[in-house]
Amino acid sequence: MMIGRLQTTHRSSLHTPYAPPRASLFSLDQSSFRYEKLLRSGSKQQSGQTLIEVMIVAALLLTSLLSVIYTYTYLARAQTVESQSWLAAQLAREDVELLRGLRDSNWLASSADWLDGLYSNPAAETETAMVDFAPGSGTSLDFNVTALADAPIYRHQSGGAAYWNQTAADGTPTGFTRLVSLRRFCDRDDFPPAASSCALAETVGIEVTVTVGWQERGEDQQYVLTDYLYNWK
Repeated sequence: MMIGRLQTTHRSSLHTPYAPPRASLFSLDQSSFRYEKLLRSGSKQQSGQTLIEVMIVAALLLTSLLSVIYTYTYLARAQTVESQSWLAAQLAREDVELLRGLRDSNWLASSADWLDGLYSNPAAETETAMVDFAPGSGTSLDFNVTALADAPIYRHQSGGAAYWNQTAADGTPTGFTRLVSLRRFCDRDDFPPAASSCALAETVGIEVTVTVGWQERGEDQQYVLTDYLYNWK
């Protein structure tokens, strides 16, 4: 008896690792192009944002700089105007004191009328004049000057002292002008004295109004001071 034997032959197979399908050259080119495009787009967006930030910072710096310049200019101008106004006030006060000194000198001279030198026309209640003073010469009034522009002030030097008056000779122009208005009044109890007809003999006082003018940045400026001189004697 023949016994047959089934023989099974096992064939061994080699194990090969899984390899993904290779991308085509066209696909790789497309991917690279998209990546580069994305990088360029991001770079442009970042550059645009940086430019806007720089412009905002520059605008803020410019605004701050303009504010500082404006403030400095304003303060410098205000300081100049204040300085000129202070000087104008002193010049106006000087005229009042010169006229007060003239009245007092008339009082000290018993033979003089207290109004001597303080008027030119007995019939005129109000007159304008330019007050002048010089060391050794005293105070004098020029009643022929009626306009502020025609009454300039000059600075003089005498020894080690400086003084201001309205004599052009040997003087330095100051840019200021000064004119005084004198109005006589007769009512001692009325203050401020009202405008009224007043005879020279009845005059009890004089309203003194000094106007000082100058220019500041092309604009006309004025300082006006009013005071009253009475015949208390």
